[in-house]
Amino acid sequence: IYYEGALQYNVSEQLQSLVTTVNQSIKLNQLNIDAAQQQFLNESTRLSLESLAGNQDNSVQTLILVYIVGFILYIAVMLFSTMVAQDIAVEKSSRVMEILLTTITPVQHLIGKIVGIGLVGVTQAAAIFGAAYASYGIFGDSTGVFDFLSEGKNSQAIILAVICFVLGYLLYSVTAAILGSVVSSVQ
Repeated sequence: IYYEGALQYNVSEQLQSLVTTVNQSIKLNQLNIDAAQQQFLNESTRLSLESLAGNQDNSVQTLILVYIVGFILYIAVMLFSTMVAQDIAVEKSSRVMEILLTTITPVQHLIGKIVGIGLVGVTQAAAIFGAAYASYGIFGDSTGVFDFLSEGKNSQAIILAVICFVLGYLLYSVTAAILGSVVSSVQ
C-alpha cells in the first residue's frame, strides 16, 4: 500500500486487520472448511507501507515531538508571564519605583515591562539553542535528534511554533500585567 503525506495513528493496524478479514473471506469461498484449512485461514497477512513522498515519517515520533514542543511553549509562556505580573506587583511596593513611575504613562510601563521580559526570554532561548548547536558541532548527532531540521516542512512548523509563542506570550503577559497591577502586595 502506497501513501502520500503522514499516516494517522493506528491506520496501519486497521488496514492490516481489514486486509486479513477480506483475505479470509476470499479463501472461505474458494475452499471447503476442515482443520487444515482453518489453520490456513488463521495465517496473518502482512502489509508493506511505502511513502510516495520518499520520507519515512514515523507518526509516533512526530506525535511525541509535538507534545514536547507544546509543553515547552506552555511552560515558557507561563514562566515569562508570571515574571511580568511579579515585577509589576513588586514595583508597587517600592517607594522609589512609585516616584519613577509617575513620570511615564501606565501604557508605557506595561509595554516596557512586556518587551523587556520578552527580550529576557529571547536571550535565554538564544543561549539554550546556542549551547545545543555548539554541542551538536562538538559531539555530532548520533541520536538523530536534529534530523527533523533538514526537511523543508519542519521549518514551517518551527515558524508556526514561534508565532504561537509570541501570540501566547503577548496575551498572557498582558493579562498577567493587569492582574499584577491589581494586587496590593506580593504574597
